[in-house]
Amino acid sequence: MGMTGKDTTEILRRRILRGLTLIIAFAAALVTLANVLKGYWLLATLDLMLCLFCTVIAWHHHKGHYQQWHSYAVMFLYILANSVVSMFGGLLSGLPFWLLTFPILLYLLFGKRVGLVGSAALLLIEVNILYFNTQIENTDAVISILINFVLAYIVIWVISHSYEMSRKSNEKKLVNLALRDALTQTYNRLALQEHFSQYLDKDDISVALLDIDDFKQINDRFGHDVGDCVLLQLSKLVRKTVGDDQVYRIGGEEFVVLFKDCTMDSLVSIIESLGHTIQHTQFGNDTLTINITISIGVSEVQDGTPLSQHLKQADERLYCAKRKGKNQAVFISTAPSVK
Repeated sequence: MGMTGKDTTEILRRRILRGLTLIIAFAAALVTLANVLKGYWLLATLDLMLCLFCTVIAWHHHKGHYQQWHSYAVMFLYILANSVVSMFGGLLSGLPFWLLTFPILLYLLFGKRVGLVGSAALLLIEVNILYFNTQIENTDAVISILINFVLAYIVIWVISHSYEMSRKSNEKKLVNLALRDALTQTYNRLALQEHFSQYLDKDDISVALLDIDDFKQINDRFGHDVGDCVLLQLSKLVRKTVGDDQVYRIGGEEFVVLFKDCTMDSLVSIIESLGHTIQHTQFGNDTLTINITISIGVSEVQDGTPLSQHLKQADERLYCAKRKGKNQAVFISTAPSVK
């Protein structure tokens, strides 16, 4: 079974969270010790709680027990701890530099929407906290430091946003490359496996296996360029007829069509119309046009039956259609064919 873009994103975010919890736990342990030595018991308690919580979360991740709220909880405690520390320490303590990590972590853990809104909200909150809790008589100096802090924050925010946009775009392209056939741009066998598992909860699903009759002769007589044109044009015609998200090229001249929530009467009507349209359509290139026909084998999905079994059954019915003279569809082994 393949992996979707959503799956890969979740794996990435879990790895980031696992690493983040370990880093935060270690840093919180050091800060806890420093605050104990300085007698800052409230800060030491908060940092110790953060350290222990992150350690527990990291242990759960090590055991494979991940839940979505872990990310929100760790990020909330991280923001809270840094905000409290900045409030007590002020601008000159150097602790506010940790606030610059907020946009990076928000985008990495939660994506564009939460990253954008969260980064904006936290910038406003933290600037107010720092301004009103910095004990410096020289107001101009405070404002100057705050301006530099805000500018650095915005630079990191913009970079984080750009990175997430680029990552999302590249991920989409990679998923498209993995799930689409290079020639016809229909879905491929991997996509068929992905989608079939998602459609199993539907009441009426049928798997139709389409094969171009005598396609080898087309390649041998007219060349593979013409054969590729035929495949491309046929895929466009089938997608236009039944829908782009239902057509899959699984190899050579074979295509699979998944029919969802389609009664047998509707299925027969659609396949009859498709076969008739293909038979009366001219395929080829600018210098050569040919006519083709297709044979089809159809299998109805039963609960719990794997895709491989349905493809095998559809393949048997497809070759039954071939033996009966091609240019027809077979729905059940003993039923008459549909031309």
